[in-house]
Amino acid sequence: EEKGAPKAVFIDEGWKLAGPASDPETAAFVGGIFRTIRGYGGGAYIMSQEMKDFSDDASPHAGAIAANCDLKICLHTDPASLGRTARLLDLSDSQKEMVTRLPRGMALVKCAGGSAFVSFSSTEEERRLIAPAGKEAER
Repeated sequence: EEKGAPKAVFIDEGWKLAGPASDPETAAFVGGIFRTIRGYGGGAYIMSQEMKDFSDDASPHAGAIAANCDLKICLHTDPASLGRTARLLDLSDSQKEMVTRLPRGMALVKCAGGSAFVSFSSTEEERRLIAPAGKEAER
C-alpha cells in the first residue's frame, strides 16, 4: 500500500448499515465517514435499492449521508416511491416523468453542476464475468 495514496470506501446495501433498521452506532460511524473522508483526500460510495433509505426520516444519519454525496445516480424509479426520491434529488417535473420510464441500462446522474441522463453498457469481457454459469448476461 502506498502511503498517502487516495482511499475509497464502497458500501453496498447501505440500508443495512445506515437505514432505519441499522444499529445506531454503526449508522453513526458510516455517517461520520461521509462527513469527513473528503478532508483526507478520500471518497465514499454507498449503494441501495431505494432512495428513501437516505432520507432524513429514515434515520438520523441517513440524511447526512445523502447531503454529503456530491454525485447521485438514479435508476428506474417506481411511481409509488417517486415523491420521496424527487425531494431527495430535487427533480424537475420532466425528470420525474423520465425516471419512472427509464429502461434497463439508463440512469439519471445528478451532481452539483447539473444533471444528465446516461446509458451504461458492459464489454463482452464484463458480461462473461458476471453471467451465471451456462447463461449469457443481458446487454
